Amino acid sequence: MKTPLLPVLLLAAASALAQAPSPFTKPLTLPGAAGEKFEDVRAGWKMPKGRWVATGPGEIEQHDTKETCSNACKSIPQTGKMEYRLKQKYAKGKSACTTIYFMSDDGAKLERGNAYMIADAFDEKGKAELSINKIVNNGAPKTGAAFPVEGITGQWIDLRITYDPDSGKIAVERNGKPVGEWTDPEPLKTGRDFSIGTCMTKASFKDMLVQPLR
Repeated sequence: MKTPLLPVLLLAAASALAQAPSPFTKPLTLPGAAGEKFEDVRAGWKMPKGRWVATGPGEIEQHDTKETCSNACKSIPQTGKMEYRLKQKYAKGKSACTTIYFMSDDGAKLERGNAYMIADAFDEKGKAELSINKIVNNGAPKTGAAFPVEGITGQWIDLRITYDPDSGKIAVERNGKPVGEWTDPEPLKTGRDFSIGTCMTKASFKDMLVQPLR
């Protein structure tokens, strides 16, 4: 008696899927900097708010354009001088922005507990602005400083953020150019989580890197 073909094909397909290597298991190497690794977007990340999809090695998208405070976070201990790098791409719109939270003590909370947040905004009226904000006890972000920037939609934007907990100084570069800085008179000394998010826009993030500042 011959074995039915369909069950055999289904078993073979299931076996192939189980054995197929995940494209997200290997971190990406930072070009031109041997030994520095980007974070794997599937390893240890939590995505409590928004519709997140991994679209390639080291790249992730948030698809809900109505979500006002989406969240993808990862536990990454932060102490001492820190550097944060990533590339982002989003579309302008009503209150549209991306958000980068660092030095957070609870990345799963709505405003990430105690944290700093960089908001890169481009609204429907064409106003583009980057702001440095502080959150205390998961309250509403309070802006420390805000700077006009070039409005860019649908193209990759390189962000580099540095933070010194001894002085409280936060400095931001955008596409290789200094945007501005702000010094917190009561700086956060340690953080346990790093988080990305969106407000009222679809956005992509890739090449994320969190490391001590050299």
